[in-house]
Amino acid sequence: MMAFYTWLMRTHRNQNTPLGELAEELHKHSHIITRGQGYKRSRAYVQILCKTSEHLDAFEEAWKGYTAFKAECRKNDKQSGTIIPENQNQEEPGMTFYEWMIHHYLGKDTARGDLAYDMHHEGDAADLHSREDILAYLRFHRACKECIAVFKRCWKDYEKYEAANA
Repeated sequence: MMAFYTWLMRTHRNQNTPLGELAEELHKHSHIITRGQGYKRSRAYVQILCKTSEHLDAFEEAWKGYTAFKAECRKNDKQSGTIIPENQNQEEPGMTFYEWMIHHYLGKDTARGDLAYDMHHEGDAADLHSREDILAYLRFHRACKECIAVFKRCWKDYEKYEAANA
């Protein structure tokens, strides 16, 4: 599931609206904003970082939109069968990185879940198998440094999985 900050940047950045201004203001401070934060922490960042009460009002509006977006994604994922059941804990030997990410993180409201969500919804991500190919893909698509760092951490865990199942 896409985190609030990611959703806000993708849906409202570069718009000449209060939500667009909020997105631009938060983007200026993206080096200290982390993914996977809930309402209270996200609102606290907006209060600290933003300059006007209009930004706080825009945040409240954006959070409602984000909540509706998450509900719609969950509904669509359940209908299409893309959510992996929480009780599916069995490791399958020989999983590709893509399969491993989907198995462990799709549907989670974390940075790793965001990466799995993006991988699942990119048509060609399943065709990339090496660390170098995936890094090149992320860099070509101008992934942020936080996304690349999450990928690298996931890849290290995937290597541990591979070693344990070799």
